[in-house]
Amino acid sequence: MSMYAMHYRAASGVRHTLHILASCMRAAYDAAFDIAEQQPRIGGFSVEGLASA
Repeated sequence: MSMYAMHYRAASGVRHTLHILASCMRAAYDAAFDIAEQQPRIGGFSVEGLASA
């Protein structure tokens, strides 16, 4: 499992970071996409790899 960070900017202009634990970058993007779908005020996001175990 690896740690990833999802960065996004809310509609208010405030930047946010969420940490995601996933098996690979693709799984982290899938999780980030699911989060973004649930939050209609997220216009876009990026995912960054932080550490792997």
